[in-house]
Amino acid sequence: MVFGGDISIQQARLNHAQQALLTLTAPNAINNIWLNDGNKRYGGISGDVIGQGPFSVWQNGKGDSSGRSEAFFTGVQLASKASHGLKILTKPKKIQRTNGYDIELLDHKTPYSALQKAWDAHDKSKVQYKNVAPVQPNLVPSHLVMALFSNSAEGINEGNFSQTNLISCNEENGSITLAQPLQAGQYLSWGLRDQATAETDLRLTTQQLSQALGDKIDFGLLFSCLGRGPFYDGIDHDLQVITQQLPNMPLLGFYGNGEIATVAGENQLLPYSAVLTLFSAR
Repeated sequence: MVFGGDISIQQARLNHAQQALLTLTAPNAINNIWLNDGNKRYGGISGDVIGQGPFSVWQNGKGDSSGRSEAFFTGVQLASKASHGLKILTKPKKIQRTNGYDIELLDHKTPYSALQKAWDAHDKSKVQYKNVAPVQPNLVPSHLVMALFSNSAEGINEGNFSQTNLISCNEENGSITLAQPLQAGQYLSWGLRDQATAETDLRLTTQQLSQALGDKIDFGLLFSCLGRGPFYDGIDHDLQVITQQLPNMPLLGFYGNGEIATVAGENQLLPYSAVLTLFSAR
């Protein structure tokens, strides 16, 4: 992609207008202090086929030893948003008791029983997953389930939530272990990575961003998760969804180990998401 006229890419230290920063980083260079240093961000985490590295981030024509690259575009307006593609299985429930990474009590019930009930009620014919024994048709597919959490029920209902992976379920005591510790008093819903929901959500995100820029789009950047490729049977379906709506728009991006976006006023490292940023020349 070649930029001309008043459009150019500049170093972050020159970002006096506080435009959101294009952010590219290696997995080992991320820390929350840097991630939330006052700048809004969008971008992705570098990766490779096996997720083991070596990871390299380039800036000014060479590898950057910091493992991070930040820049902004001049001469443009932009609109950016993350598309999670999650089908919410349960209403937000208040967390009542935790133990480290374990959720032990959720709205007077064990979290595992609530999740199992929600999964049993879900139309399993819409979820395709492999290597599940037919003798266990109601087994919760933990690799597709995400914990959505916020400090309020409204935050989840409005889409302003954080998310983390489900690690394991303890059927004996009903607790669920997550990839990060949550606190009593927060609210939690269970979400399912669902192909149809992901497609619909990304299509809606594209429409919303386009409308925010007055439907005058000159180019876009897309950062999607490595896990979304196999999710669509190896097809670049995220790309297809966008190009179907904006067929003549130049689009760059990559599949990475994670995505970066501003959600509810805070920069977050996201799993299994697609972050789309559209640009309009001023």
